[in-house]
Amino acid sequence: MTDEIIAFKGEMMLLNWSETKQGRNVVFLLDEESDIHPFKKFTTKKGKRAGQRFMAVLVELNDDDTPIVQEQEKPKGGPLSKSAALLCQNEKFQSFLSDEYPGMWDRFESDTSEEKSTYVIKSVCGVSSRAELDHVDGASKKFHALMREYGSWCVKAERGVN
Repeated sequence: MTDEIIAFKGEMMLLNWSETKQGRNVVFLLDEESDIHPFKKFTTKKGKRAGQRFMAVLVELNDDDTPIVQEQEKPKGGPLSKSAALLCQNEKFQSFLSDEYPGMWDRFESDTSEEKSTYVIKSVCGVSSRAELDHVDGASKKFHALMREYGSWCVKAERGVN
């Protein structure tokens, strides 16, 4: 049954890719085992234009035909990670974290309060990098909760309550 639904099965080589206003395009060179182009039957009769949809799964191969494990692109930091980076440099924020999260603060062995701040933020928000604050489900909520806690701490500090 599976072979009955396969439109094309074979090796191909990536020749080009591009991004345009119309979308993303790729050009592949197909192996030449067949006398007839494997996609020739998919052009429509009117206007000789293709438009059929296909599902594809592509695996990059080494020269010895073994699959290459693809490295995932790390997410870039957005506004939350930039805010976190700035806060980690702030002495008042560092004091807040050392006061309110002493276990985490003391657990991370570092010579700089900035690195300790980064560690505490990542631990509290459940991420492995500040860039993930903008991308990992739930991390932004945890970061915003931490910011509210910091705001309350600042108000108390101004009143001399801390």
